[in-house]
Amino acid sequence: MKILKICMVVIFILFGGVTTFLNVYGIKLGVDFQNKACIGRVFFYQEKVLKNGVLKVHNPLKEGDFRVGNLYAFKLLNDIGFYKKGDVLLKRVIADFASDKVKVTKDSVIVTSKKTGITNIYPVKLPSKYQKKYEAEYELKTGEVFIIGDKDDSYDSRFLGPVSIADAHIYKVLL
Repeated sequence: MKILKICMVVIFILFGGVTTFLNVYGIKLGVDFQNKACIGRVFFYQEKVLKNGVLKVHNPLKEGDFRVGNLYAFKLLNDIGFYKKGDVLLKRVIADFASDKVKVTKDSVIVTSKKTGITNIYPVKLPSKYQKKYEAEYELKTGEVFIIGDKDDSYDSRFLGPVSIADAHIYKVLL
């Protein structure tokens, strides 16, 4: 019993130390609970940075900072669809440049980049009950990104349309 108490104290101290470290460096823990529907993982993103000994709000990403195909944490500033203000989403940016063309079909999302002229096909299927309703074509406007989850049932830009970067603080995912 004494060993169990000692182990619990050690775990508590370690957890407290890790939590303190994460808070000091402004690192937040995000959990994507949509295990079946979206990406389904625990992730870290940095909301604040330590500069000259002072913890300051980290400047979120803005247009031109994205790397297509990478995962980002989107901390919502407004309600979007059924997501609420303050929710943190883990999504992949697949189009980020004004005038990029995006076509959502029942079998994939097709992105044609204005910047490079390259067309990428993302094999993410629309669930059958939504195929007719959400097949669409978009041309991104300045300040918009097109985001997807990695699974077919992810609630993302296929259903929401392009997301304005003014509606979220967007951070690089650390893990």
